[in-house]
Amino acid sequence: MDFGGCVTVVDYLVYAAIGKLTIYIIQTFPLDTVFSVFREERFLGKLWSCDLCLGVWVYFFLALIFRVNIFPAYFPIVTEMIMGMMTSLLVHLISLGWSAKFKEIIIET
Repeated sequence: MDFGGCVTVVDYLVYAAIGKLTIYIIQTFPLDTVFSVFREERFLGKLWSCDLCLGVWVYFFLALIFRVNIFPAYFPIVTEMIMGMMTSLLVHLISLGWSAKFKEIIIET
């Protein structure tokens, strides 16, 4: 996925899906040897457990790797950081909406 300039909708959706899968893998699977430092420290542990916060960094690095850009102008590092923030917020809002719509609520009496 070498996106030199602006990307198509399909390319952006693939980028968002890869990032969401990466966030899920990082937060779900026990990678104690690699990520134990982040979970033990109080500040980084909270940052690591937040989907939105972790998503900014995951999407930032994915934008650097895949050179994703939806803007007509390109400014190194700044464009990737904005892409990371925007995509993380968008995916986070979609996830919240999905879980609110399809989450099973059990009321016990």
